[in-house]
Amino acid sequence: MSGDTVSIIISLVSLTIALIASVQHVCKFFVYHFYKPKLEMFFPDAENTKIRFSNLESTPLNIRLKDKRPLKVEIEFVLNKPWKLKQNMKNIIAESGLGKGSEGMFRFKTGSFNLPGCSTLAIQFPFELHNEECVAEIIVYPKISLSEFRLPRYFGEVDLKPVSKVFYIIT
Repeated sequence: MSGDTVSIIISLVSLTIALIASVQHVCKFFVYHFYKPKLEMFFPDAENTKIRFSNLESTPLNIRLKDKRPLKVEIEFVLNKPWKLKQNMKNIIAESGLGKGSEGMFRFKTGSFNLPGCSTLAIQFPFELHNEECVAEIIVYPKISLSEFRLPRYFGEVDLKPVSKVFYIIT
């Protein structure tokens, strides 16, 4: 065999290995950009996006998944005023702090919840109520296992595009 033939064979083997190794990343790219789970967020007593602060005590935030594939979700609450966490809700908040790049925004992010397909997750509003108006942006960060798309389990999970909705808490 000549030197050119050996280098071509080595190049083809290397190209094949690179293509096989990149399949996982290509799959994650396509799922991230083209799969949009049917998620909706609402408070049952809310009028569109306005909810009275007195209704927050008895009305949970509902996150409904209208898709057959289960998700893992993390929920982030972004408030424009410093509301205090309820004592019994401190165990579900994983991160908290001031928002980056936005003055006066207070961020609280929960841990991960499993959301089975075609189901609803209800979570109590985690803050002590104040008789003052506030803007609360709620962002859901969904994550799905690639095995839901009949891919190997070792491909892992992919973070999907976040879904957000702004609620106006009125007096």
